[in-house]
Amino acid sequence: MIEAHQISVKIGAQFLLQGVSLKILPGEVVAVIGPNGAGKSTLLKVLSGEWVPSDGEVWMAGRPLRTWSILERARRRAVLPQDSTLAFPFTALEVVLMGRTPHCKDLERACDYEIARTALIAVGALHLEARLYPTLSGGERQRVQLARVLAQIGDTFSIHPCYLLLDEPIARLDLIHQYSTLQIVRDFARAGVGVLLILHDLNLVAQYADRIALLKSGRLIAEGSPWDVLTPEVIQSAFAMSVVVIPHPYLGCPLVIPSPGPDLVPNSVDLIGRCKEKK
Repeated sequence: MIEAHQISVKIGAQFLLQGVSLKILPGEVVAVIGPNGAGKSTLLKVLSGEWVPSDGEVWMAGRPLRTWSILERARRRAVLPQDSTLAFPFTALEVVLMGRTPHCKDLERACDYEIARTALIAVGALHLEARLYPTLSGGERQRVQLARVLAQIGDTFSIHPCYLLLDEPIARLDLIHQYSTLQIVRDFARAGVGVLLILHDLNLVAQYADRIALLKSGRLIAEGSPWDVLTPEVIQSAFAMSVVVIPHPYLGCPLVIPSPGPDLVPNSVDLIGRCKEKK
């Protein structure tokens, strides 16, 4: 289990996170949602060990995360950041093989290539293995990066509890690859991997998450099942937006529908009107 105890992150006089506690259990998908600037990516960075909290402690497998070496962490948890920049002309397969680095003493073994190619198959990108990474589209790069993190825990999660920490994994993906990516996430959770992912689409969250953590202004304001968190009152409080929530007609999860009203009137209407007046 990865567990955050009363995590706070303060930069100058500003709190990016304040008193946040959260658990990620093996075998479950935890979705972190919230408005822009709520502290979602900051929380992921703290849980991964990239950032040290100003206060509080993160534990993994019963030990404080700070006592784990970087190599030990990399063998048990893989992180997909919001943006992955790579300008060097590596092939897609070489990028995925980077996920095997924590497990290689020297050169990659045959089994590392097999795991990397299996990960590319899982994300539907094996046909890209010889392509140079900088020449790929945004969505193709995203799928290759997802394959990299899957390859990183690919031969470990059956031995030890492992974790995937994914920051907006479906950004830049087309419709079919959004759903296929989240299905991969669900499949890994069923196999015993603990998953934390940051998403903005509340209906996808409702379909694929076991538990939801809702952040606002650096604080955890709601946590629970999709039915517990995705209520009109909670969504209004977090996003200042009126919605209707009904049972999904096929899936048995909440279906969030925006309510037409004043809070959906775009500010561009006023801007366009003013521009016309000046003419």
